Formats: sequence, C-alpha cells, structure tokens
Amino acid sequence: MDSSRGKRVSNLPPNPSQWQPERNGLAFRRRFEVPVADPLRPFEVGRRFDDVKLLRRRDLEGWVSPEALNEAYGASRHRWSAVTVPLNGAGFVIIVNDTHAVTRQNATLMEEFFHIILGHKPTRLMPCALTGLIRREYDRDTEQAAYWSAAAALVPYGALRAMVHGGRETAVIAQHFEVSDALVAFRLKVTKLWKRRRC
Repeated sequence: MDSSRGKRVSNLPPNPSQWQPERNGLAFRRRFEVPVADPLRPFEVGRRFDDVKLLRRRDLEGWVSPEALNEAYGASRHRWSAVTVPLNGAGFVIIVNDTHAVTRQNATLMEEFFHIILGHKPTRLMPCALTGLIRREYDRDTEQAAYWSAAAALVPYGALRAMVHGGRETAVIAQHFEVSDALVAFRLKVTKLWKRRRC
C-alpha cells in the first residue's frame, strides 16, 4: 500500500503490453531465488540450468579451428552476440560472444534463456533470394517477447520504480543492475517511469 496516496502498489507496470514480460521476469527471479532489488547475474544463474551449457571462446578451442575462432571473435565479432544450439532433446548449448561488454553479454544471455523458456523455435539460416548470401530468419514477435522478458528480469519494475522515486540517476541504476544505460532507458520508457527519472 502506498500510504501517501492510499493506493495499492502493484509489481506490474501501468503499461499492459509489459504485464506478461514482467510476470516472466519475476518468475525467473523466483525460480533462482534472486530478490527483485538485487542484480541478476546470468552467467551465475546459467550454471544452475540442468539442460543448458554455456560456452565462451576458450571453451571452443580445440573443437573449432583457430581460423574460424579468429574470424568469429575477431573480424566478425560485431555481427553476432550469442548462438543457441538445441541438442535433440538433450538440452541446449549457448555460445556467447565474450568480446562484447559484460552489460551486453548479460542482456544477450538473458534473451537466449527466454527463447528457451518460452519454447521459441530456433531460427533458420537461409540464402537471400537476391544476393545468395546466408541470412538468419527473423521473427519480430518472438524476438520481442524474449527481449522484453529478459529486460524485465534484469531490471524489475518494482525495484526500478523505487530507485526512480528515490532520485537515482539512470547511470546509477544501470550500474546497480549491471546492465547498459540503454537497457535502463528502455525499461523506463516501457514502464512509463521515464518522466520521473533523473538523467
């Protein structure tokens, strides 16, 4: 109860399009017993998934050619963030691009977790009809559902609202939750807290 207004304070934002992502994010935190005001560290949580294996570059050495690794983590490092590979009913492998900033890795890994949790079908690689180049299939709805849920898990509305009402600046909130300023800005906008925040 908000005693100053006599209204019940909800853990859901006033924007109905964010209710399901918020519920998904809160359920994820409950599953791994991470309080809403604490930073959610995806790499630590990922080790507790029974059917998910996380791999970084060092884990691929000896399995993938040095040339391929140098290309993926060198010249092409800006073209991808993570790859999730289903293992025919035996779980999933998520390969993470660890050349990116930790804040980006956190968001990317959470998004990949939600693709798995929400049962999204893996995207396909296919040749472009015009150029013949290989491109990845893109489904706006599934990408949006995964990203919105990941963002809500990383920066829950209730904790965000409390920090905004307490006068915390965007950069301070981002540092606390170990995410980018851009992700906090996104959450402020979709939860309608934007006008209350400090820059």
